Amino acid sequence: MSNYKIDEIDFGPRVPLVRLVLSCLAFGVLGWAFINETMFEFQVVGQRTSSDLVEVIGISFLLLASFSFTTSFLLLQFRLRFTETGIRRFTLLGPRFIPWGSVQAAQLESFKGYLMLSLWVSRWRWIYVPLMEFRSSAALFDEIRSRLPVEVRATESQLALLGDR
Repeated sequence: MSNYKIDEIDFGPRVPLVRLVLSCLAFGVLGWAFINETMFEFQVVGQRTSSDLVEVIGISFLLLASFSFTTSFLLLQFRLRFTETGIRRFTLLGPRFIPWGSVQAAQLESFKGYLMLSLWVSRWRWIYVPLMEFRSSAALFDEIRSRLPVEVRATESQLALLGDR
């Protein structure tokens, strides 16, 4: 553990540029296809009904909500603030604070080389820390682990994935 407070340490959150570009391309293609299909439908049919308008608004909303959810997940590392007392996660409905002492279980979860720290507060409430999205992922992991009241379950292969060890 370092002599600095955790909120004074810059762990270097990174922008997942490739995944953001792929996400924008995928949703851009979906949006373009939806607009083309809608325009073609309105030109051929000619008569627009209120159900057509509801359908267009509904699908537009679903596309926008899906893109927003995906983007917010990709940029999670910029919405997390680590303090000496806990983690503050900024959300659309305001910040959520999770004290270190309220964490009941913690484990590293990996999927195809992507590593996340899963902190369970209750059966229905948890928070993920995308460790691989920080330049100093091992230092962040060590700082968080030193503040948790529970042991973090992790395998040696998962710990080897941390970038700055």
